[in-house]
Amino acid sequence: MKNGILFLILMMSLDLFAADESAANRQDKKYLVAAQLLGYGPAASDLKGLHLGYYVDPNTIFQMELTMGSNPLIWGSSGYTILSYVAGAHLKLFTGNSFYLKLGLDYRRIDYRYEDPVLGSSYEKIDFVGSSLGAAFTIGNQWQWSFYTFGVDWIGLSGPFVSQVNSSSTTGTQQNVRRRDKDEDRYLKENVIILSRIYVGACF
Repeated sequence: MKNGILFLILMMSLDLFAADESAANRQDKKYLVAAQLLGYGPAASDLKGLHLGYYVDPNTIFQMELTMGSNPLIWGSSGYTILSYVAGAHLKLFTGNSFYLKLGLDYRRIDYRYEDPVLGSSYEKIDFVGSSLGAAFTIGNQWQWSFYTFGVDWIGLSGPFVSQVNSSSTTGTQQNVRRRDKDEDRYLKENVIILSRIYVGACF
């Protein structure tokens, strides 16, 4: 946490000293292509993927995001396999040199499987496949040089308003049924904090 705060202060300081360079370097740009290297949300997982953007004007980008991740941070996560796939459509609005607000929609699909790590699926197994659609709001910074781009979605929130379970099965005890219901809510229905999504790429 301490390192994260120091990194945030450093990035904000860079923006203060950069004058209006990023804003000036966005003037002739039409397209953004970037790789997301790490970051949490909008699915409850560390996600990596691809950002594709179109500059409506120098301070507005319409952006598509395709990300995926596996096995979220679960204490004692042995036996879990959780795959997250997210497709998002967002509008990024710059309010200054590099600072932006980002609004949009995210579709997320979750493939969840748990089996007893000792006795295997014949003894205990939970699996489900589900999806949700939600609204997202994020704040961040995107620094622009002549060609290269570096950015961070610092923090945000993704809140699903529609969700469904496409398939589901459970073996074992009644406790497993309760665990399945709880995790369906956690991964498909609950709000997810978006945190420190770092991306690098190019604008041209």
